[in-house]
Amino acid sequence: MLPTISVIVPVYNVEKYLPKCVESIVNQTYKNLEIILVDDGSTDKSGEICDGYSLKDCRIKVIHKKNGGLSDARNVGLDICTGEYIGFVDSDDYIDKDMYRALYKFSEKNNLDVVMCGSYYVLENNILKSKSFEPKVLDQKKEIIKEIFINKYGGVSVSVCNKLYKNTVLEGLKFEYGKTSEDVFFVLKWIEKTKCFGRISDNKYFYIQRKNSITNQRKFSNKLLDVVDGYSKNLEIIRKRFPEIVEVGEYRLWWAYKIIIERIMKCADYADHQDILKEIQKDLRHNWIKILGNQYFNMKNKIAYVLLMIDIDIYQYLKDKKNIFMMKDNI
Repeated sequence: MLPTISVIVPVYNVEKYLPKCVESIVNQTYKNLEIILVDDGSTDKSGEICDGYSLKDCRIKVIHKKNGGLSDARNVGLDICTGEYIGFVDSDDYIDKDMYRALYKFSEKNNLDVVMCGSYYVLENNILKSKSFEPKVLDQKKEIIKEIFINKYGGVSVSVCNKLYKNTVLEGLKFEYGKTSEDVFFVLKWIEKTKCFGRISDNKYFYIQRKNSITNQRKFSNKLLDVVDGYSKNLEIIRKRFPEIVEVGEYRLWWAYKIIIERIMKCADYADHQDILKEIQKDLRHNWIKILGNQYFNMKNKIAYVLLMIDIDIYQYLKDKKNIFMMKDNI
């Protein structure tokens, strides 16, 4: 009999998206699933939808809890899951019908601790897929970090959602409570326990970009700064443990700075956050030699950072009006 895969789905006020998400999981070609829906104190009909699915499919377990955020909901799922393998799906996303079969087969074939697939960005009516590449297997931690952080094939990479983990990798690990960009704080934890990592070439995870998500708000939330905090901490760990790839950690931190600038500039209250923009500009200018010398930035990226150091408004104009410097929000 095939081993059980536990799929943990944190649920909060997603009644519009939840049915498509759950249907994509229950209809997997890999049937031996334990599906854990964690209703994180939803105030819409999400909790009722979860209960309805549990009545139709005995593989589904529903937990109703007080709202504690995405990390807390995932941790509850980790506490009760029983599968030999563990996967995560966010409740506003959905997955290809054979995602878990494909991930499991590649994992078993290569004796992997963690395996990852490519992903699609779903932007309203447009579906953008990550680049094609040959499947790969990595058994050096510094190479795994480089693969995840540089993410040269696009799509999501740091996210836990397009991956399948052996349960031994996640044993004893917890997502950091109260943080957004929770996967940023989690990524080096699971890499530390991973002896062998693989990546299949197929795109299997559909990552929805919602207009009303925390990353697409009309007013800027300081919670978004968690991504910078997370990558700053990751950089310190890399400096101590993997100094030969410090450029990888720096690349990702400066990427996070760029994302924060772009998100502030999209908000209606961007004028109220000039202090944050000035602090980021100051740090970028302080590191301009390292940025321009970083081997992971191409020339177009380097020009973008120079403009950000000089004049954010000019950068934003060229990006929005002239379609220059378009970079996806790879998480």
